[in-house]
Amino acid sequence: MTVHRVLVVLGPDGGISGSLGAADAVVVADVQSMEIIEWHPHRVGWATDPYPARQQASVLAFVRHQVVEAVVAGVVSADLQHALRVRGVAVLEHCGISARAAAVSAATVLDLVHDSGDAGASSTNAQ
Repeated sequence: MTVHRVLVVLGPDGGISGSLGAADAVVVADVQSMEIIEWHPHRVGWATDPYPARQQASVLAFVRHQVVEAVVAGVVSADLQHALRVRGVAVLEHCGISARAAAVSAATVLDLVHDSGDAGASSTNAQ
């Protein structure tokens, strides 16, 4: 089975919180067969940067460095969504579920997209 690497924006309660570009903390999860096999929290501090372009550059560099296939956040700006999709990263906006459930959900979407061969299905809003 394929292992998918998913980035989830973390809130203080362990759920999904806020904007990707203004995140303080994220987790990078490796998910296989609907199970989380690795869970790596990171303090990123993107919210402290007052310049949106620099926030976006930091996010894109982190995603590239971590080899992330999908991003899950409460909100992702249109510009950042476009930049991620151009790089082949799926973008999912979720609210009201746990970060762990969101990581598994994103990996399931990636499996469906890969199975169907539909590379264009990279943005989903599941609120």
